[in-house]
Amino acid sequence: MRNLLTGAKNYYILDSAIENKDDFMKKEKRFDMFKKTQKPAWYMVALERILTFFWLTYEKLFKGLKIDRSETKNIRGPVFCVSNHASMIDFPIAVAALKPLKVTWVAAIEEFDGKEWLFRKMGMIPKRKFTHGTVTAKHIMRAVMKEKIPVVIYPEARFVVGGIGECIDGGMGKMVKIMGVPVIRLSIENNFLRSPQWCKHPYRDIPVTAKTSVLITAEETKTLTPEQIQERLEKSFVYDQYAYQYEHKLWMKSKNRALNIHKILYKCPHCGAEYQTDSDGTHIWCNACGHKWEMDGYSRLHATEGETYFEHVPDWYLWERAEVRKEIEAGTYCFEDAVRVTHHINSREMRYEGTVRCRHDKDGFTFSGKLDNGETFELNKSVASMYSLHIDYNFRKQGNAFDIATDNESYFMYPVVHTNPLTKLQFAVEELYNYYVREPEEEAKKQRLQLAEKQSEEAAK
Repeated sequence: MRNLLTGAKNYYILDSAIENKDDFMKKEKRFDMFKKTQKPAWYMVALERILTFFWLTYEKLFKGLKIDRSETKNIRGPVFCVSNHASMIDFPIAVAALKPLKVTWVAAIEEFDGKEWLFRKMGMIPKRKFTHGTVTAKHIMRAVMKEKIPVVIYPEARFVVGGIGECIDGGMGKMVKIMGVPVIRLSIENNFLRSPQWCKHPYRDIPVTAKTSVLITAEETKTLTPEQIQERLEKSFVYDQYAYQYEHKLWMKSKNRALNIHKILYKCPHCGAEYQTDSDGTHIWCNACGHKWEMDGYSRLHATEGETYFEHVPDWYLWERAEVRKEIEAGTYCFEDAVRVTHHINSREMRYEGTVRCRHDKDGFTFSGKLDNGETFELNKSVASMYSLHIDYNFRKQGNAFDIATDNESYFMYPVVHTNPLTKLQFAVEELYNYYVREPEEEAKKQRLQLAEKQSEEAAK
């Protein structure tokens, strides 16, 4: 969504986003990212609401679901809704929280494989994860500004994996400024704790709550700068579901509350070994040194013997991020492995292509090798080309995978040798981007502002 202001006057003209678009689509038969989205079909809206009613009635009666929409229940017209995302229940919650508005969503193209007709009839806006192309942003602006369709987006662009807010795209403030409509914040609590990305089932027994609020009014979009809007958006995604659970004393009875948590807590704070942790039931331990922790009903960790190090799961998670940052600053970070390449051709075909070498370092991702059909596969994704990485701990029930997307292609890469590298890879992509791109840009901007202030002071003397 970066560089949204480029060609803003023609925000609804999508064909110009790629040269020879028609030839490209005919030759490659890819998912048509450029096809104009439509308003949600009336019968799809009706079906959504019927399914939402039965699903959420069950959740309210038996699981304790609560939705507070008191602040936004009278809002009408097109709105832009931003929400955190951790579970499939987030979709019916959005429908219920924003009624009577007829909403649509921004969704990854692989989420509706075999059902592109459904994707189109629901008025979905397609996206490829963590790319800098403007096609999705233009679709959003056209839907909101021209078609007057309320749009729901999950700015973190993934299921969160650590129970805390993740980074969002740095161009959203510009897009909101252009659209000039109210921004609704849908805050959902405990959706992650009930069904974390690293262990979707069985569901944990903890009630989900949701609340809508007006984050930015239409009037404020006229007076605030894109930078101020961006700052407000980013602050609204600072949250901690583990802290929320503990503060509200929500006891989790699940006997599997720590199952698979080693997927995100991959580095032992006792001995420093990586990828040696394991977990089951209510325990996590390190196979290298034997240190062991138990998770209580408030999701707090306690060492069975010796030092606990981290009671709060996000503290362990953020410590691992800091450790990756140290490697990057020291110039020692590097990940290498063989990966199985699965190519998302279109909504009808996800094809296994072969196994190639993968290297990730300060030059970004580099993939090279021979595919099963004998063709050479060469792909580089520079550090500057992606500010985060979409990971899935059991994608299509085939194991750990991460998503590498360009403006025209999507690949899902399955590491072969390393058994639990995904969380560190996500940290590395984000911290490499911060170190080599975001922070230098912010420092340069700061210096320009200081120089402008100095020149202004000198001119005033």
